[in-house]
Amino acid sequence: MRPILQACGRNIPAFRRYLFRSAGTLSSPELKDGLNLHIANAGEDPKASFVPVLEKWKQQGNHLNPSDLRSIIQTLRDSERFPQALKVSEWMSEQKVCNLIPEDYVARLHLIDNVLGLEEAEKFFESIPQDKRDDSDLYTTILSFYTRSEKTLEKAELIFQKMRKLGYLSKPCPFNHMMSLYNQIGKRDMVHQILSQMEKNNVKSDNRTLKIILGLLAECDTSTLDWRTSCEMAKTYLKQGLVVEAVKMLRRAEESVVDPDSKKLVYESLMVLYGEAGKAEEVYRIWGLYNNMSLLQRVADEEGYKAVITALLKLNDINGASTIVNKWYGKDVRIITMMASAYCEKGQLKDAEELLFRKGFRFVPKKIALALVVCYGYMLYDLGVKLYLGLTM
Repeated sequence: MRPILQACGRNIPAFRRYLFRSAGTLSSPELKDGLNLHIANAGEDPKASFVPVLEKWKQQGNHLNPSDLRSIIQTLRDSERFPQALKVSEWMSEQKVCNLIPEDYVARLHLIDNVLGLEEAEKFFESIPQDKRDDSDLYTTILSFYTRSEKTLEKAELIFQKMRKLGYLSKPCPFNHMMSLYNQIGKRDMVHQILSQMEKNNVKSDNRTLKIILGLLAECDTSTLDWRTSCEMAKTYLKQGLVVEAVKMLRRAEESVVDPDSKKLVYESLMVLYGEAGKAEEVYRIWGLYNNMSLLQRVADEEGYKAVITALLKLNDINGASTIVNKWYGKDVRIITMMASAYCEKGQLKDAEELLFRKGFRFVPKKIALALVVCYGYMLYDLGVKLYLGLTM
């Protein structure tokens, strides 16, 4: 711990250098006994305090910078000197060094819970002025305390409902806390409800959300899953970098298709997901199956071409994508844009030009022109005038 603090001390401003050098007698900022040693001793002596150092600095008429105090509190928290950190936090408030911000209250709340327990943390939360308490991080913090045990489930649910009412459910953390508690006490139906609400609120999952989902999936009987659920599971595994598990789910999705009318959608999904999984051979295999389907089943081929080209470009197989595009007779702007952009990214500007004009674009469509000009500086080449004309169409 001491080397870390010494390394930090080289870059901190005057007040923190003073604090990290001052020891028991506090007679001079030049004392050789640094606060590094004081911090080490404080961990062994819960009665040790840094408040005298702060008082000494203040008595000497020096300015107290709030950011320095916050940094000291964080340093003590990081080194697990929670009682000392709490003392500094309390002193900062009592001395009215500055107007406290929500982050100050969040830090104090964590420290009180750690040092004095949940009951005292609850009291402090209720004592926070209403205009300061209406903060999503504060509510998320108290929610995290309540979701540690089934004993406080009711309180957790009340806080979660309050957060919903206040519009504080825009981040994954509160959802994760509730799902973890419900999962811990075996209420799987409630986990699914929370996930549904998360999706309804358009809240993107984070790594913790995905781990919770994967834990649930591990308990599922995958033999009963339909292809859509299997594909969703594969997406979740891919987000976690679990390619082997993802591929198993994709194979399960393919095997679970019993409705011939669903094959087209399944194959399109599989090609994209195999591309994300880095499985080129599987992309080509599914593309072959897709092409072998009867004409009656192959409606709207554009989506199939879009899926396979998306997958191949994801695999950096631009030659394979080019081969397929050259056999394609459609004019879907999405596909043309993807390929033209990929050509430009590889410096194959002539290929981009040939594709555009082979598909009958006398002028470059505005959407494509913008992509090429903004992303690739395409107007520096022969198509400069044509791009300009495309943009002004």
